[in-house]
Amino acid sequence: MRAVRRLAQGLIARLSIRTRILLLMLVVIVPAGGALAWQLTSELRQARNAALSQVRVLAGSTAAQVLARLQQSESALLQVSRWPSLLHLRPPQCDKALADLAQINPEFDGLTLWDLDGRLLCHHSQSATPLSAEETRPMAAAHPGTDLSISAPFRRQAGQRATLVLSHTLLDATGQAMGVLCLAVDLEALQQEVLSVQPSGAVVVVTDAQQRLVMRSTQAEALLGPLGPGDQMPAHGLPSIDDVDADARALDGLPHLYASARLETLGWRVMAGAPRLEALAVHRETKLQALAIGAWVSVFALSLAVALSGTIARPIAQLRERAVRIASGDLETRATLDGPPEIRQLATAFNRMLDERQIATTRLQGIFDAALDAIITTDTTQLIVHANPAAARLLACPMDELLGSPIERFIPYRNRPGHANAVRAFGHRQSATRTMGRRSEVHALRADGRELPVEATITHMAIDGVEYYTVILRDLSPARQAEAELRASEANLRRLMMNLPEAVFVNRNGRISYVNQAAQELFGGTEVELLGRSPLELIDESSQALVRRRIAGLTRATPVSALAEVTIARLDGERRRVDTLGTLVEDNGDRSIIVVLRDTTPLRQAQAALQASHADLTRLLAELDRAQDDERRRISRELHDDMQQTLASIRMDASMLRDSDVTLSCSEAMAIGERIDELAAATIASTRRLINDLRPPALEAGFLPAIQRLAQAVSHRNSIVCEVHATAAARGSEPDENVALCLYRVAQEGLNNVIKHAQARQVFLGVDRLEDGSWQLNIHDDGRGMEATDPGKAGSFGLLGMRERLRALGGRLQIDSAPGQGTAITAWVPASDPAVGASDGIEAPEAPAPGDGAA
Repeated sequence: MRAVRRLAQGLIARLSIRTRILLLMLVVIVPAGGALAWQLTSELRQARNAALSQVRVLAGSTAAQVLARLQQSESALLQVSRWPSLLHLRPPQCDKALADLAQINPEFDGLTLWDLDGRLLCHHSQSATPLSAEETRPMAAAHPGTDLSISAPFRRQAGQRATLVLSHTLLDATGQAMGVLCLAVDLEALQQEVLSVQPSGAVVVVTDAQQRLVMRSTQAEALLGPLGPGDQMPAHGLPSIDDVDADARALDGLPHLYASARLETLGWRVMAGAPRLEALAVHRETKLQALAIGAWVSVFALSLAVALSGTIARPIAQLRERAVRIASGDLETRATLDGPPEIRQLATAFNRMLDERQIATTRLQGIFDAALDAIITTDTTQLIVHANPAAARLLACPMDELLGSPIERFIPYRNRPGHANAVRAFGHRQSATRTMGRRSEVHALRADGRELPVEATITHMAIDGVEYYTVILRDLSPARQAEAELRASEANLRRLMMNLPEAVFVNRNGRISYVNQAAQELFGGTEVELLGRSPLELIDESSQALVRRRIAGLTRATPVSALAEVTIARLDGERRRVDTLGTLVEDNGDRSIIVVLRDTTPLRQAQAALQASHADLTRLLAELDRAQDDERRRISRELHDDMQQTLASIRMDASMLRDSDVTLSCSEAMAIGERIDELAAATIASTRRLINDLRPPALEAGFLPAIQRLAQAVSHRNSIVCEVHATAAARGSEPDENVALCLYRVAQEGLNNVIKHAQARQVFLGVDRLEDGSWQLNIHDDGRGMEATDPGKAGSFGLLGMRERLRALGGRLQIDSAPGQGTAITAWVPASDPAVGASDGIEAPEAPAPGDGAA
């Protein structure tokens, strides 16, 4: 079906406009003619059916009349057969009864009564030549039985009248046959009665079952010839098919239209006909008028089509002639505005197209010359026939030298054979465009011999049978340089993002597409474990509602969310608090959110530690104030009780020596002087003791000797082995005065805690100077150790004071202890801290004794 459609379209496409218009007219006329023919055929059929209906009505009515007359005759015969005179076979009464019946029915030609032996009992006849016994006896003998019978028509011997005999068997009271009653019917009289009135030109014929003539109308003689009742019908007369409407030609040679009706009880047939020309005369006139109108309409339509096609074809031919001139190169010609409005509009559009083409050609030439990409056109011999200035710049070749040069001149030698084969293969394909830059690298050879990477797109077209190849070259050197710079920039950005101290990950369409190193450490997983996860999987349930609201709130109007603190769930199950900041980035419908996280858990821990330290410092300061008050009271008490009393005694003794009223002997004066000397020595000792309490004098000899004397004092006064180990670096240098004092006080407090709480047998002190100049003091005992909550117990200020002393100098204190495993204390102090002038605070005893100090 599709092939037929294409064939029809191809045939129509080759037809001219004139032929198409004529075909269009034919397409319009043929259906109209077909409709007219159908109408004429329908009218002819209706006229023939009407004529047939008239003939059928004539045949049916004639058959009904004949059947009615025969039935009437049969009824009369049956009534006669019941007369008593006939039943008793009495001839006188029988003759009188038959005469009465014949007078009532004139068409009855005669009645006869026969016994079973063939004897004539009685008879009666209307005509001058009644039926003889010889004429009726065969009929009676031919129709015995109890039923009513009818004979074939025949001509009587006398008078040659056509007669039909009806016979009926008479029965006695017991039902036995006793005779035969015969009724002769005059067919000519019956014909005169039934067929006397017929339409003009109508033909009516009645035949029996053997096609013998029974009756006919007067007009039938001209068609059938001189036939009489009982004669066989001729073969050329009427149709031989029963009950079928047909045409037949009579002796006059004219066709007649016939219809038949059958008398079923007798097997007779009634044929009625009428001349066909008279029956269809009205229809013939109508048909002739319609044919004349159709012929006139067809001639007019064809004439109109010829005129219309000429009106349209002439301006179209002019347009075609202008198009041929333009194709030959005459671009200045224009179409004539002639013909119908549509053709004039087409000519106007044609001229406008030429003007636009000229403008477009000029614009295209300007674009061609201004194009940044090199454009080169070659013919089938691969010679350059057209090029733009960009091509001359790209190939470093002057335009006049570039035109006419073979394209292979600008192709590297190694690629020339392959290029020629590729162009030939490309020319044989149906494709009009191909990108040759899909290979990994395509190079062009400049006129100065330098190669450069290019992207090439080639186009194949044929103009007037000549093939041309146009190639567009784009220098890839800037693009590759930019690509390299972009890759380097991306690598730098990736390294920067990866090494940022803040955790960064990218939520792309609900999945993590990037995580830096800090984010991996924050979430406790590798990049492989984190990529592809939903960010909500890493958010604690308590913060998921907040995170969902923040994600939904990111739009183009508000692309950056406010800083908020949420709880994350690390892969190892740990919960940490982080500050988050999200930024929405949309690119070509791709929605990404860059999330920056800062772990605030250490800050919170530091804040908690700071608050705890502040509380400890507050308690330490309160204890320090109390200790200072106690120390002041002790010093004031010693000054009052010792030095003041001693000085007062020295003054009193000096007053006695100075008082001139008192006379002292030499021995008394010497005794007073000795007492003054003793009091002065006691005062000096008391003053030295106070000074030693405020600053240990052992540091005057050096830090390491002071630590050693402190250890010796602990070992001497307590049953504890105390040893000092110093590295070579510590023995070869001396710490700063503040550092030495701080570490000495830490050692004092640490040994004091060992004596009071550790229940240790051995304690080791290690002194080391590190490579960066800082100092480190280690105190390790084998005592009972500490619980994790012991260092922070209320009223325990020893370790707190040690930590605060070290913190004041920028140092730190580390305690490692477990119940039953001893305690290791490490104190570290930087080389010096010029911004801090360390204060001793509370003096610890030079040689701690059991029970002294505070834990």
